[in-house]
Amino acid sequence: MEFHAVIFAAGVGTRFRDIVGSRPKCLLTVGGFPLIFYPLNFCSKYGFEDVTIIVLESQKNEIAQRISKLPLQKVKYDFVCLNQESQEDYGTADALRLVSEKIKSDVILISCDTITNIDFFPVLDLFRMNDASCVALFDKGVEANPTPIVIPGPKVKQQKSERDLVGIDSENNRLLFLASTTDFQENLSLPGHLLRSHGKMTIHSNLNDAHIYLLKKWVVNYIANSDKFSTVKGELLPFIIKKQLSRPLKSLTSGFSEVNFDQNDIFEHIKQNELDQKILQTNLNTFSRLKRSTNSELIRCFAYVAPEETFCMRVNTLLNYCQANKKIVSLFHTLADPNIPLVSRNATIQSNQISDSAVAENSTIAEKTSIKNSIFGIGCNVEPKTRITDSILMNGVTVEERVILENCIICDKAVIKQGSTLKNCLVGHNFIVRENTVADRKTLSTGEGFMEI
Repeated sequence: MEFHAVIFAAGVGTRFRDIVGSRPKCLLTVGGFPLIFYPLNFCSKYGFEDVTIIVLESQKNEIAQRISKLPLQKVKYDFVCLNQESQEDYGTADALRLVSEKIKSDVILISCDTITNIDFFPVLDLFRMNDASCVALFDKGVEANPTPIVIPGPKVKQQKSERDLVGIDSENNRLLFLASTTDFQENLSLPGHLLRSHGKMTIHSNLNDAHIYLLKKWVVNYIANSDKFSTVKGELLPFIIKKQLSRPLKSLTSGFSEVNFDQNDIFEHIKQNELDQKILQTNLNTFSRLKRSTNSELIRCFAYVAPEETFCMRVNTLLNYCQANKKIVSLFHTLADPNIPLVSRNATIQSNQISDSAVAENSTIAEKTSIKNSIFGIGCNVEPKTRITDSILMNGVTVEERVILENCIICDKAVIKQGSTLKNCLVGHNFIVRENTVADRKTLSTGEGFMEI
Protein backbone atom coordinates (compact mmCIF):
# COMPACT_ATOMS: atom_id res chain seq x y z
CA MET A 1 0.00 0.00 0.00
CA GLU A 2 3.00 2.33 -0.29
CA PHE A 3 1.80 3.48 -3.71
CA HIS A 4 -1.52 3.84 -5.48
CA ALA A 5 -1.23 3.40 -9.26
CA VAL A 6 -3.35 5.44 -11.67
CA ILE A 7 -3.53 4.51 -15.35
CA PHE A 8 -4.86 7.13 -17.77
CA ALA A 9 -6.90 5.23 -20.39
CA ALA A 10 -9.52 7.75 -21.52
CA GLY A 11 -7.62 8.95 -24.61
CA VAL A 12 -9.21 8.51 -28.03
CA GLY A 13 -6.05 8.48 -30.15
CA THR A 14 -6.61 11.68 -32.12
CA ARG A 15 -3.12 11.50 -33.62
CA PHE A 16 -3.89 8.22 -35.39
CA ARG A 17 -7.66 7.99 -35.36
CA ASP A 18 -7.47 6.28 -38.75
CA ILE A 19 -6.44 2.98 -37.14
CA VAL A 20 -8.04 3.43 -33.73
CA GLY A 21 -11.49 3.84 -35.22
CA SER A 22 -14.37 3.74 -32.73
CA ARG A 23 -12.63 1.38 -30.30
CA PRO A 24 -10.98 2.62 -27.10
CA LYS A 25 -7.38 3.57 -27.80
CA CYS A 26 -6.20 1.42 -24.89
CA LEU A 27 -7.51 -1.69 -26.69
CA LEU A 28 -5.38 -1.12 -29.78
CA THR A 29 -3.50 -4.34 -30.60
CA VAL A 30 0.25 -4.45 -29.90
CA GLY A 31 1.87 -7.88 -30.04
CA GLY A 32 -1.50 -9.62 -29.90
CA PHE A 33 -2.42 -7.87 -26.63
CA PRO A 34 -4.27 -4.59 -26.07
CA LEU A 35 -2.22 -1.55 -25.06
CA ILE A 36 -3.73 -1.56 -21.56
CA PHE A 37 -2.12 -4.94 -20.91
CA TYR A 38 1.38 -3.45 -20.71
CA PRO A 39 0.89 -0.85 -17.92
CA LEU A 40 -1.28 -3.31 -15.96
CA ASN A 41 1.39 -5.99 -16.31
CA PHE A 42 3.98 -3.40 -15.25
CA CYS A 43 1.98 -2.66 -12.09
CA SER A 44 1.65 -6.37 -11.36
CA LYS A 45 5.36 -6.99 -11.90
CA TYR A 46 6.43 -4.33 -9.40
CA GLY A 47 3.79 -5.02 -6.79
CA PHE A 48 1.45 -2.04 -7.31
CA GLU A 49 -1.65 -3.93 -6.29
CA ASP A 50 -4.01 -0.97 -5.92
CA VAL A 51 -4.72 0.34 -9.44
CA THR A 52 -7.30 2.86 -10.64
CA ILE A 53 -8.00 3.02 -14.37
CA ILE A 54 -9.51 6.23 -15.74
CA VAL A 55 -11.74 5.57 -18.76
CA LEU A 56 -14.60 7.08 -20.71
CA GLU A 57 -17.95 6.06 -19.28
CA SER A 58 -19.15 4.83 -22.67
CA GLN A 59 -16.10 2.55 -23.03
CA LYS A 60 -15.92 1.09 -19.53
CA ASN A 61 -17.78 -2.17 -20.23
CA GLU A 62 -15.78 -2.96 -23.36
CA ILE A 63 -12.48 -2.27 -21.59
CA ALA A 64 -13.47 -4.20 -18.46
CA GLN A 65 -14.50 -7.21 -20.52
CA ARG A 66 -11.18 -7.27 -22.38
CA ILE A 67 -9.08 -6.82 -19.23
CA SER A 68 -10.90 -9.68 -17.51
CA LYS A 69 -9.51 -12.06 -20.15
CA LEU A 70 -5.89 -10.91 -19.87
CA PRO A 71 -3.25 -13.11 -18.16
CA LEU A 72 -2.69 -10.78 -15.21
CA GLN A 73 -1.82 -11.70 -11.64
CA LYS A 74 -1.58 -9.90 -8.30
CA VAL A 75 -3.30 -6.74 -9.43
CA LYS A 76 -6.62 -5.36 -8.23
CA TYR A 77 -8.14 -2.59 -10.30
CA ASP A 78 -11.18 -0.38 -10.33
CA PHE A 79 -12.52 2.16 -12.80
CA VAL A 80 -13.26 5.86 -12.63
CA CYS A 81 -15.31 7.14 -15.55
CA LEU A 82 -15.30 10.44 -17.41
CA ASN A 83 -18.43 11.59 -19.18
CA GLN A 84 -18.18 11.37 -22.96
CA GLU A 85 -19.41 14.94 -23.35
CA SER A 86 -16.78 16.40 -21.04
CA GLN A 87 -13.83 14.18 -22.02
CA GLU A 88 -12.30 16.77 -24.34
CA ASP A 89 -12.17 19.23 -21.44
CA TYR A 90 -10.36 16.79 -19.17
CA GLY A 91 -6.58 16.77 -19.01
CA THR A 92 -4.50 14.34 -16.96
CA ALA A 93 -4.44 16.70 -13.96
CA ASP A 94 -8.21 17.13 -14.21
CA ALA A 95 -8.61 13.36 -14.21
CA LEU A 96 -6.26 13.00 -11.24
CA ARG A 97 -8.32 15.59 -9.38
CA LEU A 98 -11.38 13.43 -10.05
CA VAL A 99 -9.83 10.37 -8.35
CA SER A 100 -7.99 12.25 -5.58
CA GLU A 101 -10.35 11.06 -2.83
CA LYS A 102 -9.47 7.44 -3.66
CA ILE A 103 -5.75 8.05 -3.20
CA LYS A 104 -4.52 7.48 0.36
CA SER A 105 -0.79 7.13 -0.35
CA ASP A 106 1.92 8.28 -2.71
CA VAL A 107 0.98 7.70 -6.33
CA ILE A 108 2.44 6.41 -9.59
CA LEU A 109 0.88 7.81 -12.77
CA ILE A 110 1.13 5.82 -16.01
CA SER A 111 -0.20 6.52 -19.48
CA CYS A 112 -2.00 3.55 -21.06
CA ASP A 113 0.13 3.91 -24.20
CA THR A 114 3.50 3.53 -22.44
CA ILE A 115 5.37 0.26 -22.99
CA THR A 116 8.65 -0.26 -21.17
CA ASN A 117 10.91 -2.99 -19.81
CA ILE A 118 12.74 -0.63 -17.47
CA ASP A 119 14.06 -1.91 -14.15
CA PHE A 120 11.82 0.23 -11.96
CA PHE A 121 13.51 -0.43 -8.61
CA PRO A 122 16.19 2.29 -9.12
CA VAL A 123 13.37 4.76 -9.85
CA LEU A 124 11.65 3.82 -6.60
CA ASP A 125 14.98 4.11 -4.75
CA LEU A 126 15.51 7.62 -6.15
CA PHE A 127 12.07 8.63 -4.90
CA ARG A 128 12.46 7.10 -1.45
CA MET A 129 16.06 8.01 -0.65
CA ASN A 130 15.58 11.68 -1.49
CA ASP A 131 12.09 12.02 -0.04
CA ALA A 132 11.21 13.37 -3.49
CA SER A 133 8.10 15.39 -4.22
CA CYS A 134 8.09 13.92 -7.71
CA VAL A 135 10.20 11.76 -9.99
CA ALA A 136 9.72 11.84 -13.76
CA LEU A 137 10.97 9.08 -16.03
CA PHE A 138 12.75 9.98 -19.27
CA ASP A 139 14.31 7.90 -22.03
CA LYS A 140 16.22 8.46 -25.25
CA GLY A 141 13.59 6.54 -27.20
CA VAL A 142 13.75 4.75 -30.51
CA GLU A 143 14.70 7.98 -32.29
CA ALA A 144 18.12 7.81 -30.65
CA ASN A 145 18.77 4.72 -32.76
CA PRO A 146 16.47 5.20 -35.74
CA THR A 147 15.50 2.17 -37.78
CA PRO A 148 14.33 2.76 -41.36
CA ILE A 149 10.61 2.06 -41.54
CA VAL A 150 7.95 2.53 -44.19
CA ILE A 151 4.60 3.53 -42.71
CA PRO A 152 1.73 1.80 -44.57
CA GLY A 153 -0.35 4.13 -46.69
CA PRO A 154 0.42 7.00 -49.08
CA LYS A 155 3.87 8.49 -48.75
CA VAL A 156 3.74 11.73 -46.81
CA LYS A 157 6.25 13.85 -44.99
CA GLN A 158 6.37 12.89 -41.33
CA GLN A 159 5.93 15.68 -38.84
CA LYS A 160 8.74 16.07 -36.34
CA SER A 161 7.75 15.12 -32.83
CA GLU A 162 7.64 17.88 -30.23
CA ARG A 163 10.82 18.16 -28.22
CA ASP A 164 11.30 19.02 -24.57
CA LEU A 165 14.13 20.89 -22.90
CA VAL A 166 15.01 19.02 -19.72
CA GLY A 167 17.44 20.53 -17.21
CA ILE A 168 19.08 18.00 -14.86
CA ASP A 169 21.78 18.42 -12.22
CA SER A 170 24.13 15.59 -13.22
CA GLU A 171 25.50 15.26 -9.67
CA ASN A 172 22.25 14.32 -7.97
CA ASN A 173 19.62 13.92 -10.74
CA ARG A 174 17.63 16.94 -9.59
CA LEU A 175 15.08 17.97 -12.20
CA LEU A 176 15.56 21.73 -12.43
CA PHE A 177 13.94 22.77 -15.69
CA LEU A 178 11.24 21.42 -18.01
CA ALA A 179 9.71 23.15 -21.00
CA SER A 180 8.75 22.52 -24.61
CA THR A 181 11.03 23.81 -27.35
CA THR A 182 7.96 25.49 -28.86
CA ASP A 183 7.92 27.87 -25.87
CA PHE A 184 11.10 29.55 -27.11
CA GLN A 185 11.97 31.30 -30.34
CA GLU A 186 15.76 31.54 -30.32
CA ASN A 187 17.07 32.25 -26.83
CA LEU A 188 16.66 30.37 -23.57
CA SER A 189 16.98 32.41 -20.36
CA LEU A 190 17.43 30.73 -16.97
CA PRO A 191 16.91 32.34 -13.55
CA GLY A 192 20.15 33.38 -11.89
CA HIS A 193 19.22 31.84 -8.53
CA LEU A 194 18.77 28.48 -10.24
CA LEU A 195 22.34 28.50 -11.50
CA ARG A 196 23.68 29.81 -8.18
CA SER A 197 21.96 27.07 -6.21
CA HIS A 198 22.94 24.30 -8.61
CA GLY A 199 26.38 24.90 -10.02
CA LYS A 200 26.13 22.45 -12.90
CA MET A 201 23.05 21.76 -14.95
CA THR A 202 22.79 19.97 -18.28
CA ILE A 203 20.00 20.94 -20.68
CA HIS A 204 18.89 17.90 -22.69
CA SER A 205 16.93 18.16 -25.94
CA ASN A 206 17.00 14.46 -26.84
CA LEU A 207 14.99 13.01 -23.96
CA ASN A 208 11.45 11.71 -24.28
CA ASP A 209 8.99 11.98 -21.44
CA ALA A 210 7.84 8.41 -20.74
CA HIS A 211 4.68 9.67 -18.98
CA ILE A 212 5.47 7.70 -15.84
CA TYR A 213 5.55 9.85 -12.71
CA LEU A 214 5.88 9.24 -8.97
CA LEU A 215 4.19 11.89 -6.82
CA LYS A 216 3.88 12.49 -3.12
CA LYS A 217 0.42 12.30 -1.65
CA TRP A 218 0.55 16.00 -0.76
CA VAL A 219 0.95 16.85 -4.46
CA VAL A 220 -2.33 15.05 -5.17
CA ASN A 221 -3.94 17.01 -2.32
CA TYR A 222 -2.68 20.24 -3.88
CA ILE A 223 -4.12 19.30 -7.28
CA ALA A 224 -7.43 18.43 -5.65
CA ASN A 225 -7.67 21.91 -4.11
CA SER A 226 -6.44 23.89 -7.10
CA ASP A 227 -8.09 24.24 -10.48
CA LYS A 228 -5.18 26.05 -12.13
CA PHE A 229 -3.79 22.86 -13.75
CA SER A 230 -5.33 20.80 -16.51
CA THR A 231 -2.38 18.58 -17.49
CA VAL A 232 0.34 16.91 -15.43
CA LYS A 233 3.20 17.06 -17.93
CA GLY A 234 2.52 20.44 -19.54
CA GLU A 235 1.35 22.47 -16.55
CA LEU A 236 1.73 20.80 -13.15
CA LEU A 237 5.31 19.51 -13.45
CA PRO A 238 6.84 22.77 -14.77
CA PHE A 239 5.09 24.65 -11.94
CA ILE A 240 6.35 22.32 -9.20
CA ILE A 241 9.87 22.32 -10.66
CA LYS A 242 9.97 26.13 -10.57
CA LYS A 243 8.72 26.14 -6.98
CA GLN A 244 11.69 24.10 -5.72
CA LEU A 245 13.76 27.16 -4.79
CA SER A 246 10.87 29.30 -3.58
CA ARG A 247 10.26 30.20 0.03
CA PRO A 248 6.98 29.57 1.85
CA LEU A 249 4.75 32.64 1.90
CA LYS A 250 4.53 32.72 5.69
CA SER A 251 7.02 32.35 8.52
CA LEU A 252 7.78 28.85 9.69
CA THR A 253 8.84 29.83 13.20
CA SER A 254 5.65 28.40 14.64
CA GLY A 255 5.50 25.36 12.36
CA PHE A 256 2.77 24.60 9.89
CA SER A 257 -0.39 25.94 11.41
CA GLU A 258 -3.83 25.28 10.01
CA VAL A 259 -4.75 28.92 10.75
CA ASN A 260 -5.25 31.03 7.63
CA PHE A 261 -4.86 27.95 5.44
CA ASP A 262 -4.54 29.00 1.80
CA GLN A 263 -5.29 26.12 -0.55
CA ASN A 264 -3.60 27.98 -3.42
CA ASP A 265 -0.27 28.05 -1.58
CA ILE A 266 1.52 24.83 -2.49
CA PHE A 267 3.60 24.92 0.69
CA GLU A 268 0.48 24.66 2.83
CA HIS A 269 -0.04 21.11 1.55
CA ILE A 270 3.39 19.82 2.56
CA LYS A 271 3.23 17.92 5.81
CA GLN A 272 6.49 18.07 7.75
CA ASN A 273 7.29 16.39 11.05
CA GLU A 274 8.92 18.37 13.88
CA LEU A 275 12.47 17.43 12.90
CA ASP A 276 11.88 18.41 9.26
CA GLN A 277 10.56 21.78 10.38
CA LYS A 278 13.61 22.48 12.57
CA ILE A 279 15.99 21.57 9.74
CA LEU A 280 14.11 23.86 7.38
CA GLN A 281 14.01 26.77 9.84
CA THR A 282 17.78 26.49 10.35
CA ASN A 283 18.47 26.55 6.64
CA LEU A 284 16.10 29.38 5.70
CA ASN A 285 18.67 31.88 6.95
CA THR A 286 21.13 30.74 4.31
CA PHE A 287 18.53 29.93 1.65
CA SER A 288 20.08 31.98 -1.13
CA ARG A 289 23.50 30.44 -0.59
CA LEU A 290 22.43 26.79 -0.80
CA LYS A 291 24.55 24.69 -3.13
CA ARG A 292 23.03 21.51 -4.50
CA SER A 293 21.23 20.81 -1.23
CA THR A 294 18.41 18.28 -1.21
CA ASN A 295 17.51 18.05 2.47
CA SER A 296 16.79 21.73 3.13
CA GLU A 297 14.21 22.32 0.40
CA LEU A 298 10.55 21.54 0.88
CA ILE A 299 9.94 20.64 -2.77
CA ARG A 300 12.37 18.28 -4.46
CA CYS A 301 11.95 17.07 -8.04
CA PHE A 302 14.11 14.42 -9.66
CA ALA A 303 14.59 12.91 -13.11
CA TYR A 304 15.46 9.32 -13.88
CA VAL A 305 16.92 8.75 -17.34
CA ALA A 306 16.50 5.15 -18.43
CA PRO A 307 19.65 3.31 -19.58
CA GLU A 308 20.12 3.27 -23.34
CA GLU A 309 19.52 -0.48 -23.57
CA THR A 310 16.07 -0.02 -22.04
CA PHE A 311 13.01 -0.20 -24.27
CA CYS A 312 10.57 2.61 -23.54
CA MET A 313 8.01 3.89 -25.99
CA ARG A 314 4.74 5.76 -26.06
CA VAL A 315 2.39 4.36 -28.69
CA ASN A 316 0.80 7.72 -29.49
CA THR A 317 1.51 8.06 -33.24
CA LEU A 318 1.20 5.79 -36.25
CA LEU A 319 4.99 5.65 -36.55
CA ASN A 320 5.36 4.54 -32.93
CA TYR A 321 2.55 2.02 -33.36
CA CYS A 322 4.42 0.41 -36.25
CA GLN A 323 7.71 0.55 -34.37
CA ALA A 324 6.23 -1.04 -31.26
CA ASN A 325 4.74 -3.96 -33.17
CA LYS A 326 7.98 -4.58 -35.04
CA LYS A 327 9.99 -4.71 -31.80
CA ILE A 328 7.49 -6.37 -29.48
CA VAL A 329 8.13 -10.00 -30.44
CA SER A 330 11.85 -9.88 -29.68
CA LEU A 331 11.30 -7.89 -26.47
CA PHE A 332 8.18 -9.54 -25.10
CA HIS A 333 10.07 -11.82 -22.72
CA THR A 334 11.45 -8.71 -20.99
CA LEU A 335 8.01 -7.09 -20.75
CA ALA A 336 5.81 -9.88 -19.45
CA ASP A 337 5.89 -13.16 -17.55
CA PRO A 338 7.85 -15.71 -19.63
CA ASN A 339 4.97 -18.14 -19.15
CA ILE A 340 2.69 -15.90 -21.22
CA PRO A 341 2.93 -17.12 -24.83
CA LEU A 342 2.96 -14.77 -27.80
CA VAL A 343 1.09 -17.43 -29.77
CA SER A 344 -2.07 -18.06 -27.79
CA ARG A 345 -2.87 -21.60 -26.69
CA ASN A 346 -6.40 -20.92 -27.94
CA ALA A 347 -5.21 -20.19 -31.47
CA THR A 348 -5.23 -22.83 -34.20
CA ILE A 349 -1.91 -22.92 -36.04
CA GLN A 350 -1.70 -25.43 -38.89
CA SER A 351 1.20 -23.80 -40.70
CA ASN A 352 4.76 -24.94 -40.05
CA GLN A 353 6.17 -21.77 -41.62
CA ILE A 354 5.50 -19.18 -38.95
CA SER A 355 8.30 -17.22 -37.30
CA ASP A 356 8.80 -14.12 -35.13
CA SER A 357 5.06 -13.50 -34.92
CA ALA A 358 2.31 -13.06 -32.33
CA VAL A 359 -1.13 -14.65 -32.61
CA ALA A 360 -4.01 -13.81 -30.26
CA GLU A 361 -6.75 -16.15 -29.10
CA ASN A 362 -9.37 -17.66 -31.41
CA SER A 363 -7.32 -16.98 -34.54
CA THR A 364 -6.78 -19.64 -37.19
CA ILE A 365 -3.81 -19.86 -39.54
CA ALA A 366 -4.24 -22.57 -42.14
CA GLU A 367 -1.63 -24.87 -43.59
CA LYS A 368 0.44 -23.90 -46.64
CA THR A 369 0.91 -20.38 -45.35
CA SER A 370 4.10 -18.41 -44.74
CA ILE A 371 4.01 -16.00 -41.80
CA LYS A 372 6.98 -13.80 -40.80
CA ASN A 373 7.34 -10.87 -38.41
CA SER A 374 3.58 -10.28 -38.19
CA ILE A 375 0.95 -9.61 -35.53
CA PHE A 376 -2.54 -11.18 -35.45
CA GLY A 377 -5.32 -9.92 -33.20
CA ILE A 378 -8.30 -11.82 -31.82
CA GLY A 379 -10.33 -14.01 -34.15
CA CYS A 380 -8.32 -13.64 -37.36
CA ASN A 381 -8.74 -16.24 -40.10
CA VAL A 382 -5.95 -16.85 -42.62
CA GLU A 383 -6.71 -19.30 -45.42
CA PRO A 384 -4.15 -21.50 -47.28
CA LYS A 385 -1.59 -20.42 -49.86
CA THR A 386 -1.01 -16.99 -48.34
CA ARG A 387 2.18 -15.11 -47.53
CA ILE A 388 2.18 -12.44 -44.81
CA THR A 389 5.31 -10.50 -43.89
CA ASP A 390 5.93 -7.51 -41.56
CA SER A 391 2.19 -6.86 -41.19
CA ILE A 392 -0.32 -6.08 -38.45
CA LEU A 393 -3.75 -7.70 -38.57
CA MET A 394 -6.19 -6.41 -35.98
CA ASN A 395 -9.22 -8.24 -34.61
CA GLY A 396 -11.54 -10.31 -36.77
CA VAL A 397 -9.57 -9.96 -40.02
CA THR A 398 -10.15 -12.50 -42.81
CA VAL A 399 -7.46 -13.25 -45.39
CA GLU A 400 -8.57 -15.53 -48.22
CA GLU A 401 -6.47 -17.88 -50.37
CA ARG A 402 -3.50 -16.80 -52.48
CA VAL A 403 -3.10 -13.41 -50.80
CA ILE A 404 0.26 -11.67 -50.34
CA LEU A 405 0.61 -9.01 -47.65
CA GLU A 406 3.84 -7.12 -47.09
CA ASN A 407 4.21 -4.33 -44.52
CA CYS A 408 0.46 -3.71 -44.21
CA ILE A 409 -1.93 -2.68 -41.45
CA ILE A 410 -5.31 -4.39 -41.71
CA CYS A 411 -7.93 -2.92 -39.36
CA ASP A 412 -10.76 -4.69 -37.53
CA LYS A 413 -13.07 -7.03 -39.49
CA ALA A 414 -11.55 -6.19 -42.86
CA VAL A 415 -11.64 -8.89 -45.55
CA ILE A 416 -8.85 -9.40 -48.09
CA LYS A 417 -10.35 -11.35 -50.99
CA GLN A 418 -8.43 -14.11 -52.76
CA GLY A 419 -5.60 -13.41 -55.16
CA SER A 420 -4.85 -9.92 -53.83
CA THR A 421 -1.34 -8.51 -53.41
CA LEU A 422 -0.93 -5.57 -51.05
CA LYS A 423 2.34 -3.88 -50.19
CA ASN A 424 2.71 -0.95 -47.77
CA CYS A 425 -1.07 -0.55 -47.59
CA LEU A 426 -3.49 0.43 -44.84
CA VAL A 427 -6.91 -1.24 -45.01
CA GLY A 428 -9.70 0.41 -43.03
CA HIS A 429 -12.20 -1.05 -40.59
CA ASN A 430 -14.80 -3.41 -42.15
CA PHE A 431 -13.41 -2.76 -45.62
CA ILE A 432 -13.57 -5.54 -48.23
CA VAL A 433 -10.65 -5.64 -50.67
CA ARG A 434 -11.84 -7.04 -53.99
CA GLU A 435 -10.43 -10.18 -55.57
CA ASN A 436 -7.06 -9.91 -57.33
CA THR A 437 -6.46 -6.36 -56.11
CA VAL A 438 -2.86 -5.19 -56.55
CA ALA A 439 -1.91 -2.10 -54.57
CA ASP A 440 1.19 -0.39 -53.19
CA ARG A 441 1.25 2.50 -50.70
CA LYS A 442 -2.52 2.91 -50.70
CA THR A 443 -5.17 3.56 -48.09
CA LEU A 444 -8.13 1.30 -48.84
CA SER A 445 -11.28 2.26 -46.94
CA THR A 446 -14.85 3.45 -47.21
CA GLY A 447 -13.68 6.92 -46.23
CA GLU A 448 -16.38 7.21 -43.57
CA GLY A 449 -14.76 8.57 -40.43
CA PHE A 450 -11.40 7.64 -41.86
CA MET A 451 -8.58 10.14 -42.02
CA GLU A 452 -5.96 9.85 -44.72
CA ILE A 453 -2.44 9.45 -43.39
